[in-house]
Amino acid sequence: MGYLPIEYDVTNRAAAVLGADSHALAKVERLRELGARVTLFACGASLELARVRLGEQGVELRCETPDDAALAGFAVVFASPAAEVDLVRLGAWAREHGRLFCALDRPEHGTFINPAAAEVSGVGVRFTTAGVCPGLASKLRDAVAAGLADPRLALLIVDLSDRRAGLARASSDDSGASERTQGMREALRGFEAEIRLAFPAVPKPSGEC
Repeated sequence: MGYLPIEYDVTNRAAAVLGADSHALAKVERLRELGARVTLFACGASLELARVRLGEQGVELRCETPDDAALAGFAVVFASPAAEVDLVRLGAWAREHGRLFCALDRPEHGTFINPAAAEVSGVGVRFTTAGVCPGLASKLRDAVAAGLADPRLALLIVDLSDRRAGLARASSDDSGASERTQGMREALRGFEAEIRLAFPAVPKPSGEC
């Protein structure tokens, strides 16, 4: 599988989520935060957890399992592995019709993957293990996001934005672009970032000293 990283604007776009378990509801909450118009299809499961957790979030809750014609009306579709749907068939449908379909924790069935993401201090971080271990991606995201929460980073982002705007006004030709690049490099002089990892003990193969 070869994935091209992109950022897709879901603001005011119709999004469908299949399933009513915690994985599906977490995706619904994230989509609503981003301004999508979300419909949750329980696919025969109980909607009680969804009603309790989502409250009055403006999400359309439906009990049925949608057919292909119904899903064609959505810009993006997510399916929980707990949903009683045929992920293989949905993946084939999505590929045939060029649709955006994500099978949560089952990347082999979807047409895109949804990385662990966070927006902190004006910086976006994205982590994915291509479905091997979403928990690892989440741990990396949380660790990096915690480091990015330093309020000085937010101030630096604002300063860099102001500097770039000033450099852009100074010149708009090709030479100006080179000057902007150099100016931004100078603005970052003295900024450093580092990462430290800690690993669990890995049992040695039998017979190895």
